[in-house]
Amino acid sequence: SEMHMMTEALRSFMLRVATESDDEEAEHFAHSHFLMNFATQAIQRVCELNQTVHGYADGRQRAGADKLVRDAKIWTHIAGDAVQKMKAVSFLLK
Repeated sequence: SEMHMMTEALRSFMLRVATESDDEEAEHFAHSHFLMNFATQAIQRVCELNQTVHGYADGRQRAGADKLVRDAKIWTHIAGDAVQKMKAVSFLLK
């Protein structure tokens, strides 16, 4: 499913960036900035898919699924704003 694929891609990307960060000899590129941008999009998408699957079980809206989507959009919006996206691009241009 798409939800599982997005979660695994995010986990894999995060582990790669963590491994690169631990390597003192490696050059540190914009991977951490790209990780933050990808994480923002992945979290929002997974929460939306969760709401589709669990949000209206038995014909009633589930408050937990709705809150998860709302919180994901609010908090990831703060972390994944346009300035953060441009920082990633600026590291590539150096």
